[in-house]
Amino acid sequence: MNSQQPGPLISVGMPAYNAERYIGAAIESILGQTFQDWELVIVNDGSTDTTLERIRSYKDHRIKCFSQDNSGPAVGYNRALAESRGHYFALLNADDVCHPDRLEYQFQSYSTGSRRILFSTPDFIDSEGKPMSGDHFLTGRFRADSYTPAQTLEQFFFHGNFLCTPTLFAERDVLLEAGPFNPALFNLNDFELWIRLVKKYPLCPDPRPVIQYRIHSRNLSAPPREAADLRRAVRFHNENYLVMRNFFDGVSSALFKEAFAHRLIRSTCETDLERECEQAFLYLKVPDRRVQLIGMEKLARLLASPDGETVLNESYGFTPFSFANGPLADVDIENLIPKGLFLDDRAKA
Repeated sequence: MNSQQPGPLISVGMPAYNAERYIGAAIESILGQTFQDWELVIVNDGSTDTTLERIRSYKDHRIKCFSQDNSGPAVGYNRALAESRGHYFALLNADDVCHPDRLEYQFQSYSTGSRRILFSTPDFIDSEGKPMSGDHFLTGRFRADSYTPAQTLEQFFFHGNFLCTPTLFAERDVLLEAGPFNPALFNLNDFELWIRLVKKYPLCPDPRPVIQYRIHSRNLSAPPREAADLRRAVRFHNENYLVMRNFFDGVSSALFKEAFAHRLIRSTCETDLERECEQAFLYLKVPDRRVQLIGMEKLARLLASPDGETVLNESYGFTPFSFANGPLADVDIENLIPKGLFLDDRAKA
């Protein structure tokens, strides 16, 4: 951790892995900021190219570099946050570029409101740094809708992440209080943290872009084009299952009812068991069948409990027979019905 020396107002965290082609532009976009009370905390995550040499070529004392074994993006984010000293903390990927007034604009925006987490929609550039026109795989992904925390929570549950991670700007203490990016998650560590944060603070995206987000073949969220990418796609869906399993942890009763009021079967749901039942039924409404499986698992556990079975039966008219002829038959995880494939057929294959 850092010494107790007075720090800059803003720390910018930048994890970097094999970013030799782009990291110079990223660093220079911080050097050229209109707001100059900053430090840049770069975490070299075991790069095997010339990334470290390129970082060291910059002699500005405000640029600090920490090297570690390759550990993945979440560990890099966490190290950058831990080593930073600023009152505020911003993120930037090593392949992206800040607009010149990014830090000034976000600092001024934050100063005019209550404690919250700021984001922005990005501009998009290609691998050569040229503005992108037309559709691409991130078209429409990042939005700047003005949502309450309850509305954000509902959007996350049914539609996933819509916030652009390298545009984050927040008080450092808020992020430390929320806990680290989950190192077990490679693709969705940011989404999992946003879910935790929105249970306590508003997440506020701004329609004004503050970065240029670079689209290239090595983006973690790029669509699969070869076998290795297909494994990455599988990892994404498995991570989403893990994130969604814990979605309702720490959600207050008031926030839960506000977020899902128009989707609840019983809007009162005063008891913990009633909220568990409602959560199970909500999971079944998500299009992703892996997420529906979470709802099926919750219903199975509730039915196995005498108290849970009573609440399901008396408050929802849901019985073991309802379960057998509903979720157990409808949540087709292996997509067997369209294939006309049954267990005996697979055994013979």
